[in-house]
Amino acid sequence: MDGAHQSPGFALRAARSCYARKARAHILVRPLAGAFVHWTKDLIRFTLHGPPYPGKLSFIDVMTMNPDNSPAPPLETKSQRMFFALWPSLELSRELYSVAGRVLEGDARRVLPENIHLTLAFLGSVKAPFRQCAEQVAATIRGGSFTLTLEQIGCWPKPGILWIGPRHTPEPLSRLVRELNAGLVACGYAPEERSYAAHLTLARKLHRCNRNLLIDPLIWEVRRFCLVQSYTHAEGARYETVRSWELNSSEP
Repeated sequence: MDGAHQSPGFALRAARSCYARKARAHILVRPLAGAFVHWTKDLIRFTLHGPPYPGKLSFIDVMTMNPDNSPAPPLETKSQRMFFALWPSLELSRELYSVAGRVLEGDARRVLPENIHLTLAFLGSVKAPFRQCAEQVAATIRGGSFTLTLEQIGCWPKPGILWIGPRHTPEPLSRLVRELNAGLVACGYAPEERSYAAHLTLARKLHRCNRNLLIDPLIWEVRRFCLVQSYTHAEGARYETVRSWELNSSEP
């Protein structure tokens, strides 16, 4: 039917339909467009200036949230597993690794050369404030360098540990441990009550223990001590020296 034969009623209905479509578009599209503009302004303001009032999250806060919708914890709240230790040279560590291979009986897991060390004070899982306090304590130590003779090798059957150490702990080493423990108490550290036994662990998961092991003495010139962080993985522990402090070449 062409326009010349359309009735007045048809034209009225067509006009109403067109008006209705325009009205719906006005009702739906305009608010959505306005909301988009306001959201964009809020996004820019939140990104540049943070939340407009206390307790409201900015866009950056939302984007850095954990999957459980809680804000990611600050780095300083994360614990680190740390200890003070003496760390032998790689040459000495390889020699100690070889010694363990010669004296072991049965199945046991030797400690890798880069992981062999002598613990001075085990701190456990600590946070940034404790670590900072511990580093300040270490910086006050004024002990001298010393010679450590590794001449005694033995085993502890219950934990299955093969170890090596001095027959008698030299006084400079004992004093270093005492001064560290005394200073760390102010940081909240509780020293072990048992007497200090200087040793380096050479192997773990030892099933048989030979108590009559003899070795040629190994000489270790100790010139520094360090703060170490421990990482636990499925394949074993990994250690990272985070700071070290030199010991004087002679006694003060």
